[in-house]
Amino acid sequence: AGGEKLAYEVRAIGILGGYATLSVEDFIKVGDRPCYPLVARAKSAFPFSTFYAVNDVQTSYFDAVDYLTWKFENDVHEGNYNAHNLEAFDQIKHRLVRRHNQEATSEMDVQPFTQDIISCFYYFRLLPLEVGKKYLIPTSSGGKNYKLIVKVIGREKIKSQAGTFDCLHAKPFVKYGTVFRNKEDIDLWITADDRHIPVLIKSAIVIGSIEVTLLNAVVPDINGDGGKLTSRISQ
Repeated sequence: AGGEKLAYEVRAIGILGGYATLSVEDFIKVGDRPCYPLVARAKSAFPFSTFYAVNDVQTSYFDAVDYLTWKFENDVHEGNYNAHNLEAFDQIKHRLVRRHNQEATSEMDVQPFTQDIISCFYYFRLLPLEVGKKYLIPTSSGGKNYKLIVKVIGREKIKSQAGTFDCLHAKPFVKYGTVFRNKEDIDLWITADDRHIPVLIKSAIVIGSIEVTLLNAVVPDINGDGGKLTSRISQ
């Protein structure tokens, strides 16, 4: 629901590199569809920002009724690289129109019920997740269609600055056609309640790992829970 705001710190090999936020903003119309803007922001922190500044904003327009994407756009500012990308989805004809900066648009087919790189994450959170099960989400990003497969592999207690939570441990994989590919070894821990809020994300890199950890969560009331994180464990 609109009003959810999640804040994270990002550490690379244990060093603070920046901050990120995920927010669900008040719904707007995209065409004739009511959509929630799902906004992901990332910004580098000092001193990392002095030699590699990052200021990225990615927005997915997520259908409030049918839970699929109608539009995705991002503004990327990373070091000396700047770009704006726009992807417009036709979920009826299963087509996607893409535009990079001021270049000519291109079109491609997409799978039915496809998601973008941001909406796939929110769609996954809406599923009735169970340990031991796999979930397949058709996704399109950067001009490529693939199947995002997420396996829920266990249940663990995870501690962050926002508290200690009962979490589900999930692992995403990417499947292009018949080929599985997992360039980045990613693990994800989400709260084991109806909200499925990401508490910790770990991604392996050559020299160590990147960790994204929950700092603060502002959540709206759902199912009469008063905006409480019911998976929080008392210390």
